Amino acid sequence: MASESDNKDFKSQWNYFTSYMFDLYETRFGDNVEQKSEFKSKFNACKSNEERLQLVLEDGDLKRALVAGVDGEFSKIAERNGDYLETTKRLLSNLEHGDHAKVIQTYTIAISLLLSCHPDLEQQKLLADCLTKRADLLYLFEQYADVLEDINDARKLRIPPEKTSLMGAMEAQCRRKLKGKSRLVKPSEMKVQEESQELESCTANVMIDYSPEKGRIMRSTARISEKTIITAEEPYACWLRPNGYSKYCNQCLVKLSARFLYCSGCLDVKYCSVECRDKAWITYHNVECKHIEVLKKWAMGHLALRMVIIPGVDIVLAIEKSEKLPIKESLNNGFSSEYQCIQSLTGEQCLLDDYYVIATIGAAFMALVASKMKLIDEQNEDFCLFAGVIFKHIAQVYLNTYTVYDQRLRTTEFKNILLTDEDKKKIGVTLYATSSLFSHSCENNCYKYYCGSKIIIVNHLPIEAGAEITVNYGTCSSQSTIQDRYDFLMANFGFACKCEACITCLECIAYSYNCPYCNGPLIINENDTNYCCQCSKRDVDLVHIKNKVDKVQKLMKNGEELFNAKKFDKSKECYINAESLLKNIYFSNVRLLGIHTYLSEIYENKSKYDKAYKFKIQTKETIAELFGDESLEMVNLLTESGLLLKKAAKKSLMKKTKFMTQADECFEDAFKIFTRASTFEFQIISDARRTFLKHFSN
Repeated sequence: MASESDNKDFKSQWNYFTSYMFDLYETRFGDNVEQKSEFKSKFNACKSNEERLQLVLEDGDLKRALVAGVDGEFSKIAERNGDYLETTKRLLSNLEHGDHAKVIQTYTIAISLLLSCHPDLEQQKLLADCLTKRADLLYLFEQYADVLEDINDARKLRIPPEKTSLMGAMEAQCRRKLKGKSRLVKPSEMKVQEESQELESCTANVMIDYSPEKGRIMRSTARISEKTIITAEEPYACWLRPNGYSKYCNQCLVKLSARFLYCSGCLDVKYCSVECRDKAWITYHNVECKHIEVLKKWAMGHLALRMVIIPGVDIVLAIEKSEKLPIKESLNNGFSSEYQCIQSLTGEQCLLDDYYVIATIGAAFMALVASKMKLIDEQNEDFCLFAGVIFKHIAQVYLNTYTVYDQRLRTTEFKNILLTDEDKKKIGVTLYATSSLFSHSCENNCYKYYCGSKIIIVNHLPIEAGAEITVNYGTCSSQSTIQDRYDFLMANFGFACKCEACITCLECIAYSYNCPYCNGPLIINENDTNYCCQCSKRDVDLVHIKNKVDKVQKLMKNGEELFNAKKFDKSKECYINAESLLKNIYFSNVRLLGIHTYLSEIYENKSKYDKAYKFKIQTKETIAELFGDESLEMVNLLTESGLLLKKAAKKSLMKKTKFMTQADECFEDAFKIFTRASTFEFQIISDARRTFLKHFSN
């Protein structure tokens, strides 16, 4: 999984905007409680966002601090050279031929520069030369798919005749190398089978409805079979974490291969293709290009401003001044990624008191940034109205965005089954149109997946006609306690969930401790409060239990290190001791999954396949609890169990028949589940649980 430090780094980058505005606000008033109270009273008395922004901008000290901050950022912007051909020739004349990686990078910059204009004959010849030479180098790095792309692009230009046959031979070799291999799924490949006429990127059997408690919600109009793609939607706007600029496409958030394009104007952003580069340029980057070094670190402020840049300031202000239908009356109009729909998303009414002030100061800051970018003059009579729109978008970003994970979806031998990495790194934040309308439930019937920035919402349960379609906003009943779910949703979204799990007080016992008084499930909240579901004891002293947990973690860490060093006997000892301790600590066996998996692998490496099978099959109950009785994870477990039994049969004449019978039973059960699963539209399995794919493809 993604490291804890990486997740903290992502959080600090995303929160930089609010942290900066909070510090600015606190510095303005310092310890002067009376002044701060007076300001907040005036702030709360304002009747509109426009009035609140005017109050902030008329506060002398706040305004000076905001202007100083903006001026300081823009003073760092450097001038750029626009002579692409001369720049390219200079780059190519200084190639360091011994360092292949650097040479590839130089060719990539050169290609990006040459593709930024309509190349004349000289430039076409130079571009073709760069593409073919980069293809040669990419072949050395076994980047065969990228080689094919370069060859394809070079063919459209002026390749010297002597290179044509060489390119053909290289192409044939690459195709042989790639035959039967898994490849990355392109975002454009992910789509619903039949798109709704009213809801962009959504399946046909879905409608918008209205709930007095929630506002707009999504309902099914007919029964939807499980594992159907409900939406496959590109974002209206997205934000890429600053330290991801070198690794991900700035438009679609796909992880870059060695073959990518720079923006020729700023060389600060990269794209996976000409299509992404051109789309970004047309929709927003032509405005942001000169200022991207300033904008990218402002996170939700940058995203809010981009929401305005995409349609244009004039359109935004015109819509803001126009009369708007109440949400309930606009349901029949459908929903799309047009700004008219986006601007109607819920937002500011869910902001908590302190954040309201911080977001308003942030909106003033971003409005001054926009003025510096010459999007609007600060003296314009609509400047405060414009800043109010930025505030509204900050609030919408706060409430409606999704965190995007790098799941690297890849193809398999089966069209409806995709692979994903275990390491799900957070790469950005996105705002969608249709996908923003799905409400939260702690017992959600849909899961979210990502192919670059494209969100794929898939139901993991059948949805009956008329039922609400839900996702979770970061907490669910199978992973979090009632208290933790409540605290998370109130802190981040300002509401208390009223799903069935919350109304009936359904607790998460999968990760609970054994109560020292009755052995019932002792529920542990993140704030360290606790209670027992069975004997009702509260605030049990956890020191003794936590000491045991620490000991288990050390044993497991040592066990993994010893396993990787192939010291299997010592590793086994660590895991056996950890297993013994864990059984007495936790109420459920869920935590034993990792231990039993390692013990199975240890015995398999020692060629003790019958013992490996015993530990493997012990994970069946946990796999069923975590993924379901008829999941692909269960198919994989049964397949791996059957393969271990087959190996055990080869080593034991006495038990050969018994082991083979058990193996056949495992394979038969796995095949039954797999046969049913093959009828589903969309399924995903982690790379670590893909053994069954090879077994069933033969």
